[in-house]
Amino acid sequence: MQPSNAIAAPTLPVSAPLTRLLLGFAVLTGSVLFFLGTSWDIQWHTFIGRDRTLIPPHIVMLAGVTLSGLSALASVVSETVAARRRPGLARHSTAFATGFQSSLGAYLAGFAALAAAIAFPLDSYWHALYGVDVAIWAPFHIMFIFGMALVALGAAYMFVSTAHLAEGLGARGTTRAAYGGAILALGTMLALLTLLLFDATKGALYPVLAGFLAGWVLVAAKYGIPWRWSATAVAVTALVLAVIVFAFVPPATDALVASEQLVYRRGNAAQLAVVALSWPLLPLLSAFLLDLLLVVGKVGQGLATRLPWFAVALVLLSGAWAPAADPARAIVAALAVGTLKGIVALAFGILGAWGGAKVGQEMGLGMRFVERS
Repeated sequence: MQPSNAIAAPTLPVSAPLTRLLLGFAVLTGSVLFFLGTSWDIQWHTFIGRDRTLIPPHIVMLAGVTLSGLSALASVVSETVAARRRPGLARHSTAFATGFQSSLGAYLAGFAALAAAIAFPLDSYWHALYGVDVAIWAPFHIMFIFGMALVALGAAYMFVSTAHLAEGLGARGTTRAAYGGAILALGTMLALLTLLLFDATKGALYPVLAGFLAGWVLVAAKYGIPWRWSATAVAVTALVLAVIVFAFVPPATDALVASEQLVYRRGNAAQLAVVALSWPLLPLLSAFLLDLLLVVGKVGQGLATRLPWFAVALVLLSGAWAPAADPARAIVAALAVGTLKGIVALAFGILGAWGGAKVGQEMGLGMRFVERS
């Protein structure tokens, strides 16, 4: 039996969804700042190096972690206090440790931000022991990138929960804003997870990882957000963030190099953003395909026949997710499918995409009922 969407007005203050919405956007803003700071940090390490711990990109990253963590904490504290004054509000939140009431997403975002904050000093210690590196797949780089991706996921849960509250109160504007926020949050999550692909672009692991991560986020959006083009909107959001990096990072780097009297390691100005040049071009097509295969109102019907085809198509596309600086790689990847190595990579990639799609499906179905009563 599905839970009812009806919310009795006397038990729930009209300000409840608005408060959760605003704090959700604060959490999301921190995650976006972290993405921009990380993209700037990759540029800085590539062209300048690491001259000290608190370089400007690190400050932006830490500001994002701090904003997300404090906003999640504010959500937990404010909703716990509100639930004690209005016991009916507790029915629309999640209890934790017997004494706290808040949205599930606030807990997730708070713990993930804490993990990212812990990763930063550990990463500094790692660099002190083993020197400077620009590899993304260093232990604590993965820890804080994945941690902030989970912060964005927490924000998505907060927004979907807000939409459920607002629907019960008949607040259509707040409902639309909340679902829009969920789109932005999942797009930010996809953008952060995309950073983890950069160190795998030349290996056989790439189709597996790309298929899993894209399948996870895009299918979760399709099942969790009741909009016709939700997966496409998520992919567009991630692409827009890459465009912002393309416009912001090079001039910001040039300005700081001049103001701090530094020099570029390679002897010339960094005119293009490394992250933007490495950004895959075809996730948007994968998302569009998913929106066509899993039509709103029929999601969940014919899953056994539709989702496998999506997994196959996703891997074929992910194998051709050529970066912006090397579009010819799509042709090379397509030709490689006929080789033994290409066939093995394709097979494992399909398994990865199928696994990611199944995780996304379960997550999206869970979002539909998060904190409904």
